[in-house]
Amino acid sequence: MKNNLRKLLAVFTLTIISVLIAYFYINLYTINLNKNDIAKDIEKRAASGVKIIQMTESRNEQFVLFTNNISGQLGMVYYKPQSLIASRYVCLGGSNITGRADVNQKYGVHDFGQTVENGYDRLIVVYGRNEPNGKTIELDFLNNKITRSIEGKDYFLQVFRFSQDKFSSPKVRFLDKLDADITQKFL
Repeated sequence: MKNNLRKLLAVFTLTIISVLIAYFYINLYTINLNKNDIAKDIEKRAASGVKIIQMTESRNEQFVLFTNNISGQLGMVYYKPQSLIASRYVCLGGSNITGRADVNQKYGVHDFGQTVENGYDRLIVVYGRNEPNGKTIELDFLNNKITRSIEGKDYFLQVFRFSQDKFSSPKVRFLDKLDADITQKFL
């Protein structure tokens, strides 16, 4: 009887410790997806203040475009749902989080590659300032072209997803109202 009680107490203690570890891990590495919590998370990573410009949701994933208050640089961060709690998200990365990128760069492209295990979904994010007043973003692959409108926007954050295999890396082009290539103005 005493041995059973000790075993039961040991199992109970280990269970409580496991639950506490999981709880603190989830709270430490995930955030709620509201604008204030996201801004605080990015500020913690960037070690400076940020201003959120645009938040885009695609398949329950959040893409956040922001500017660094100190350098003025644009940045993009990608949040994916945490599998344990669907309403909380973990930052998978992005670019320019510290705002130390080239100040003259007006856009960024982040290729996340394959996003589904054993699948063919591909995720590419294009973001930036639309200072040259471009009308369209065009991703030009060897066998395919995909376009999105950015007309009338000061900033853009476009999420491209594909369900095809063997896409090469795309050539990113910006087009004006006459469909002329104005990519050099974005450099």
